[in-house]
Amino acid sequence: MMKRITFIVLVLTGCVFNIMAQEGKGKTAKILNSPDYMKLIISGTEKDSLENFKGALEDFTKAIAIEAENPLGYDKRAYTQMKMNKFTAALKDVNYALKLDDKYVNAYIHRGLIFYYTEKVILSVPDLDKAVELAPLNGASYFYRGMVKIRLQDFDSGYADLKLAAALKYDQAEDAIWSHCQDRLFVIPKNLPKDSTVVE
Repeated sequence: MMKRITFIVLVLTGCVFNIMAQEGKGKTAKILNSPDYMKLIISGTEKDSLENFKGALEDFTKAIAIEAENPLGYDKRAYTQMKMNKFTAALKDVNYALKLDDKYVNAYIHRGLIFYYTEKVILSVPDLDKAVELAPLNGASYFYRGMVKIRLQDFDSGYADLKLAAALKYDQAEDAIWSHCQDRLFVIPKNLPKDSTVVE
């Protein structure tokens, strides 16, 4: 019974990652997501979440060796490399992921973040615009684009993106609005009627 449950969990998890890997159905002709590949991707993701970055990199690299034409492994490895401040290696991996699938949303987001963290903020905008275009219901795309716009002093557009991210239930959006956009939360309309009062 336990083996059956484990098998079902692996199959369902594999289906989820298969959807992620094929997001947008770009240039990738065939994505296998074999059981061995998916075990390594899942293991690497768990290690990454526990900040065992070295172990995560090893798993993602092994996964890439199994399916070298699957963008998921490269994007996963790039994300872990970002956390280790290995931005040159991360950029190389994320570029290759996009070469394999030019509609891979997470890869655009991650490349935008690489540019953001390496002080090439202006280069983040086209990638995050593309992520929004490809996945208009993905709150992460709006959140990161909003943060980039605020960094570039485009506060109105940044606030608009953060509001959309919050509406799409992206966890960090509301905190970011309170941290960076308080002046837009409490705007007093001009030319108030004479009998109007502002309740503090």
